[in-house]
Amino acid sequence: MKTIINLLLILSVLSSCNRATKETENVSLEDSISSTNEDVENVMPNVNNAEKRAKNFFREYVSNNADDPSSYEAVETKIIKVYKNGELKNIFLKSYLKEVDDAEARVADSTTTLNYKEYYQKEAERYSTFVNAAIAIPADSDKTYRVLLYHKYRIKNRFGALVLGETYAVVDENYSTGKLFDNERSAEFEIISSFRLLYLRLTYEDRTYTRKEEVN
Repeated sequence: MKTIINLLLILSVLSSCNRATKETENVSLEDSISSTNEDVENVMPNVNNAEKRAKNFFREYVSNNADDPSSYEAVETKIIKVYKNGELKNIFLKSYLKEVDDAEARVADSTTTLNYKEYYQKEAERYSTFVNAAIAIPADSDKTYRVLLYHKYRIKNRFGALVLGETYAVVDENYSTGKLFDNERSAEFEIISSFRLLYLRLTYEDRTYTRKEEVN
């Protein structure tokens, strides 16, 4: 009889433990889901807010520049890329360091003639100044420099015909000012060029040169 009672007590304890374990698992799962939802809620407002500002930028541009703003209909708006200061700084720094390395390698090459050694030595020195300028760019790497947007829309032209158009825009971090472009490549070039001019004080012509071809 005692054996039976002991067995019943053991089974009762095991049953209680199983219930407690399941309750703990349920609580953990609920906490995990709740935590995940909170993370999503914390991220989504920023994304939605950026999309709203992008749409507002195009809407305001149309209202100020279109022949028939009332016919405007937004079809699609996308944030293609957010360009950070740190990313652009690294692009220039790596590019200029490579130019220095290439020029110095040509100087060290035993097959390079004396005249070309002098030429490549000057190139190495010139690009070294660009490297120093890139290093001196402010280190606020997480700060947004420009945002690249894409927009597709319908609107009536000056003849009253409804047309489907698309455009790209480069805007500031507040989506308050920007420029429109016909294609993505031109928009990206604007971002690179303006950053170079602002922080490196270099125009496109300043950093380009025609590399002479060696004649054997």
